[in-house]
Amino acid sequence: MRPIGTLPDAKAVAVFGDFLVANRIASQMDNESDGSFTVWIRDDDQVSAGSAFLAEYLASPTAEKFRNAAQGAESVRRAEAEDLEAYRRRIRTADGLFPKKGGYGVGILSYLLIAVCVGVALYTMLGSNRAAVEWMFIDDPRATSFLAKVRQGEVWRLITPIFLHFGPLHLIFNMYWIYQLGCMIEARRGVRTLAMLVILVGLGSNLAQYAVTDRANFGGMSGVVYGLIGYVWMRGKYDRASGVFLDQRSLVISLVWLVACFTGMLGPVANWAHLSGLILGMVFGRLTAWRSGRITR
Repeated sequence: MRPIGTLPDAKAVAVFGDFLVANRIASQMDNESDGSFTVWIRDDDQVSAGSAFLAEYLASPTAEKFRNAAQGAESVRRAEAEDLEAYRRRIRTADGLFPKKGGYGVGILSYLLIAVCVGVALYTMLGSNRAAVEWMFIDDPRATSFLAKVRQGEVWRLITPIFLHFGPLHLIFNMYWIYQLGCMIEARRGVRTLAMLVILVGLGSNLAQYAVTDRANFGGMSGVVYGLIGYVWMRGKYDRASGVFLDQRSLVISLVWLVACFTGMLGPVANWAHLSGLILGMVFGRLTAWRSGRITR
């Protein structure tokens, strides 16, 4: 989705919007603080045509083809609605089989991460099975040198702590956010972006927690969750066309919770995994937004 220019007011949006619909060009109009509207074209292949139409409209907004666009737009909308209804009667899609919230549908990687975490929680009895847990820690808690087990070849330990959870609330909280943010990122930015985030933030947050505290007995998806929060926050703020966003209330709650955990009032928490995950996600979100802006221009 790319911006092609602005319209002066809501009346122009209605006329030009109908014209684009009549010509089957998918668009979005965003209201700006000065009262104008930014015109976005959803399909990159239609950006050139949309730009040409906008220039023509701005040069002659009362032209007959623009004034008569409403009827054509209504016909297109009616036909699309009929096609959609016919499709729904013929096909039972994955959206009808699995629950969705926020319109993101099924996120395959998100669901896989949740399944693995739940499976590990059952296998380790939420961390109470010490023998089952220890081989998933970033290192042997009794080791006397940095990453001793990893340097011996047990490289899986660098990532496996993210799958450990130590209590039902710990698990439920993290899985909720993986479901919400993970499915959003998969739907809007693709499974590869989510996979890169999980790997980057998982490795970085695990190493940061271990390096700062010199303790190996930690785990949880919280560092990754904060990475997703940071990514969505920055990407949505600096690249509105990305389709990802974080509402102000959720952001404030997440940051307050981060600070509260550092006070120690909430018990032992992998605070440095949280903080480093948030920072890594923010950096990744800001860089990808910047790169997207360069490509668009």
